[in-house]
Amino acid sequence: MFPAPIIFNRPPSIGFMLAHAPVPETPWEERARWWADLVEYLAEDEPDGGAYARFDALLAWCGQHPEEGGSLGAVLKSSLAISEPGRTLTETGIPIRPTLVAEFIRRFIAKVIPPVAEPRELEDLIDLSLGDSERVAWLARLPADRLRRFAEVTGLDRTSEWPELRQDVAVAIGVLAARICAEGLGDEARRTIHDDHASQGCFLRLSFVGAEMARHTDPAGQAGLLPELEEAVAGCDLTIDRIVARMAQHAVSADLVYRMQRARCCLGRIRQLASLLAPQSNVQALVLAHAFLVHLCQTRNEQDSLRRLIAEHTQLLAQRIVLHAASTGKTYITGGYAEWRTMLSAAIGGGFVMAVALHAKLALGLATYPDGIAWLVFGCTYASAFAWMHLAHWTLATKQPPVTAAALAQCIGTGDQGAILDLVRRLVRSQLASVLGNLLAVCSLGAASAVLWHAATGYRLLSDSMASGILIAHDPLGSGVVLFAAETGVVLYLSGLLNGWLSNQAQGRNLARSFARNSILRYAVAPERRDAWAAAIARNLPGLGTAIVLGFMLAALPVIGAITGLPCDLRHVTISAGSVTMALASQPETLPSGIGVAAMTGVILVGAINILVGFTCALFTALRADGQPIRSAFPLLLHIASDVLRRPFAYLVPVDRKPDDSTIPVPSKQPVAPSSPEGPSRRVESTG
Repeated sequence: MFPAPIIFNRPPSIGFMLAHAPVPETPWEERARWWADLVEYLAEDEPDGGAYARFDALLAWCGQHPEEGGSLGAVLKSSLAISEPGRTLTETGIPIRPTLVAEFIRRFIAKVIPPVAEPRELEDLIDLSLGDSERVAWLARLPADRLRRFAEVTGLDRTSEWPELRQDVAVAIGVLAARICAEGLGDEARRTIHDDHASQGCFLRLSFVGAEMARHTDPAGQAGLLPELEEAVAGCDLTIDRIVARMAQHAVSADLVYRMQRARCCLGRIRQLASLLAPQSNVQALVLAHAFLVHLCQTRNEQDSLRRLIAEHTQLLAQRIVLHAASTGKTYITGGYAEWRTMLSAAIGGGFVMAVALHAKLALGLATYPDGIAWLVFGCTYASAFAWMHLAHWTLATKQPPVTAAALAQCIGTGDQGAILDLVRRLVRSQLASVLGNLLAVCSLGAASAVLWHAATGYRLLSDSMASGILIAHDPLGSGVVLFAAETGVVLYLSGLLNGWLSNQAQGRNLARSFARNSILRYAVAPERRDAWAAAIARNLPGLGTAIVLGFMLAALPVIGAITGLPCDLRHVTISAGSVTMALASQPETLPSGIGVAAMTGVILVGAINILVGFTCALFTALRADGQPIRSAFPLLLHIASDVLRRPFAYLVPVDRKPDDSTIPVPSKQPVAPSSPEGPSRRVESTG
């Protein structure tokens, strides 16, 4: 490193640095440090001259001393000539595709112990000179006129031969083409386009052209292959679009999405390298090389970002979940009167199941269990109720928001205000029908059981202490019912994510065919019924899996609170409504009192919070998965509010009498791969 008092002086330091420029026999380490010191000096702001004052001073100095300017150009050319750019051209900025945990560990270690490139690698020079994001930003903003002036004073505008670099670029194109061919014709990708031989041939053609490009050593031969190379790259780009679009019709595979993203980034890199080999003026070549260098530095920094890694993987996870959650959500959004009545009757059935589960919980709660046993007992109770509800095709109001929000997010992506308003009306009245049916059944059965028990035995169904405890626990001011209801809403939201993930896995792994070949099923079921059984198992597996997990997650809330002492408990609207109803029926004298009114108010708050928390979280997740900013949902709120004032009854019952077979205008979209170093990923409509 140069002495600080000399380096950071004004113009004389430029002459000093250029006078000590590397010579051909200078070791690589000293050469790399010299470039790092030069870039660090030039990127420093001058208080009275701006960001490029020192660069302008360098241009002026080289203009006054042509021999030193020519020496600087020669040092740049010789440094690039003796470097090894192969890894930089083919690896830097290209996504790696390990697992999330492995990549997170790699990037974290790189933050603590930065990796060092091998000597003479171009990446080593870039890391020393432009490893800082501020220097990269300074280089990216370098005006084109100053870059052209730099080419003039250093003699680079008169340099047309870069034989070593040209051959390295050609070889890099061949390596990237072979890599794209391997990704595009991998087992999973090839199965997606197994019936499209022309698309498969595009990858083979690109590999062949890339090999020919690497084989040629003369610039004329390389330039002659550029049109054919561009045509092959365009064909592969379209084929990747077909692969991702066909995948979106079935299931989102994280591995395949990232493989296609990697292949697309390699295609973008080939286009950039091909532009460097195209015939052009020396100044134009320098401008393109500057843009490519900036791109390498920016993508290299992004490739080491932990925040970007988390954002990319969470977006892909959201895509895998929302793809099937939106399809499930459409079944919960009614159209005409017949669908609305069907939803209401299904919700009454769901309320009946929850009433049975509530009575079972109260009966089982008479005994005292250790925390772990209590979790198993009540988890099995809830899971059995939800599984029964799923198999009977009944509905639970609080399970709808996480999946209906995904359908709404996709409709928001269309931008059709009329379609969005129609969907919101149908969604709201469907949700209200579910809530009404659930509460009607659970409250009626709860009150009836309390009255009948008292008439038959002469005793109250709930003891005074138990009834009072239930009412106090639902007082909005005297308990944590609001917080507990929000926690329950988050659990319900997570159950919606789980349902979408299981549906994606079931379809992506083709479970129906897999179960049909299961040895136990083949032994136990006749061949003519085996396929139907396998299809039924695969169809119900996501719903049953979600029901079981949701039951144990809800049962875990009070156990977590008891073990940790944290404010954590279960407040679900159907369980709360049934419990409060049974408590009021057991103590009818408390109905007109303050504690009774407070408990009923708490039940209303529990229902509203359960639904709003689950719907809001799911909507934000769906918008993120669809590549839309969260703020895109806010302008609709005012429009929806004004529509509610104009047509309030449309949000309660289907007053417009639309036919029952009306459809939801939701676009079919391919998964949005995480933002790539080559820019925003392409989005196409499904073609398969």
